[in-house]
Amino acid sequence: MRRSLDRRKTWPWQRHLLLAVLLAASLHLLAVFLIPRLIMNRVIATAAAEGARPYLPPPIDHTHRRVVMPSPDLLYAVCAYDLADGPLQIKLNGSYPRYWSIALYNSNSDNFRTISSDAIGERGVDITIDETRSTRQGLLLMRVMTGASPQWLAEAEAFRKQLVCRPVAQLTNVN
Repeated sequence: MRRSLDRRKTWPWQRHLLLAVLLAASLHLLAVFLIPRLIMNRVIATAAAEGARPYLPPPIDHTHRRVVMPSPDLLYAVCAYDLADGPLQIKLNGSYPRYWSIALYNSNSDNFRTISSDAIGERGVDITIDETRSTRQGLLLMRVMTGASPQWLAEAEAFRKQLVCRPVAQLTNVN
């Protein structure tokens, strides 16, 4: 009689293993699938508040922590997009003597394209992004190296202000 009572109170090792596997799978899905999408949706919503123009935050110093380990030697430009408005046209005219890059991210935080001064040179950028290349919503992040002198900072600021990212329909109506 005592033995039958003990069986009801203890779980066999298979149940413990099953519970551990289910818990591990749930945590894995949360960490890999949900959290990056939640973070990107929040960043996209914040940047989208700027409208159709790129968001140009002020230069970063030691008091800024919106970006993990921000670099004071970089200027940033952020542009959120929604391809429901049509394909996105990205234009950047002119050249800049120091390093710069443009990274394009899907809404799940995957970087699907990177353009840099090393690859482009002085040609400038004129590309179109549509839903065959990206998820419907996404984010463009531009980084421009400033250097140490105030003149370089002014040049970097003028260069990043040339960035245009708008739906193609808006560009054709403007020109």
